[in-house]
Amino acid sequence: MSAHTSTPARRRLWIAVAFTAALAAVIGGFVIVQPRLERAGIFLVPPTPTRYAELALERLDEGIVGTEKTRAEVRERVLAEAADAPDFASLHPVLAEAAKTLGGDHSSLLTGADAATVADTTRADAAGPVPTPTVTTQSGVTTIVVPARDSVSTADAEAYIAAARDGLEKARSQTTAGWIVDLRGNGGGNLWPMLGALAPLLADGHVLSFAYVDHADEVTVDGGTVRLRDAVQASAPTTFTTDLPVAVLIDGGTGSSGEAAAISFIGQPGTRLFGAPSYGFSTANQATSLYDGAVLNMTVAVDADRTGTRYGVPIEPDEQSGDPASAAAAWLMGR
Repeated sequence: MSAHTSTPARRRLWIAVAFTAALAAVIGGFVIVQPRLERAGIFLVPPTPTRYAELALERLDEGIVGTEKTRAEVRERVLAEAADAPDFASLHPVLAEAAKTLGGDHSSLLTGADAATVADTTRADAAGPVPTPTVTTQSGVTTIVVPARDSVSTADAEAYIAAARDGLEKARSQTTAGWIVDLRGNGGGNLWPMLGALAPLLADGHVLSFAYVDHADEVTVDGGTVRLRDAVQASAPTTFTTDLPVAVLIDGGTGSSGEAAAISFIGQPGTRLFGAPSYGFSTANQATSLYDGAVLNMTVAVDADRTGTRYGVPIEPDEQSGDPASAAAAWLMGR
């Protein structure tokens, strides 16, 4: 009998080798791709509590108030808890504490049940009438009331901006002497329709920045178009221009995106803020869903005005007043 391996045996050997190589490639590819999929919220296998914690820490590390020291301390504490955790829920308290430590008071962790409740409430609010800006002129001074914007609907945004533009155009034709932007009670929501509505009163150029740990993203206005970096966020082209003074009204109910709208006017010539200090959530948050439905809502940037001044704290008005509308009107008429 020949000392060489028979042809069928040799074929089986090559098949076995090829199968082993293919399996190794699949396993190797799985090992490489799996972390990327998990970061995108796609899990081929359920994570362990430790892996769950590691993925949460990647988001926690983006918190705007974290330092190298506090991030290291948080990581050590969270992973120590995860090593003995019987389930994901047992990690929620330490992750909630970590969110505040690294992101500040505007950061939080919502359990899956809490996140579902918030989503249901948001949907219920969105189903009702969507508030739009109102514009009124009295004694030569025009006031635009800018309500909070929770809806992300494109149609709602267009209606919101159109209501503002129509009112401002009408007021301009009546030779108004100045503008009051009323942001009192505006607790935030979707910033872009607000800036789209106010763009005619903002000088073209850089109006606001979001300052992250390692970079800043500029918000600009140009002819009614609002951009974040180079991406258009709101657009209603207009030839509307004004060099009239602007008074901005704020109070303790002005928060988050409402504060960002106010900050967009700070540093613009002929602008003055009236009222009371704002809420102090002048920051940008990013929500990330975890494997069990919990949501990390992390503050990843603070608002900065066109001069570079960073906030994240209450905005102090130029003039505190118990009747800011009257004080603003008097200032406008006196210019």
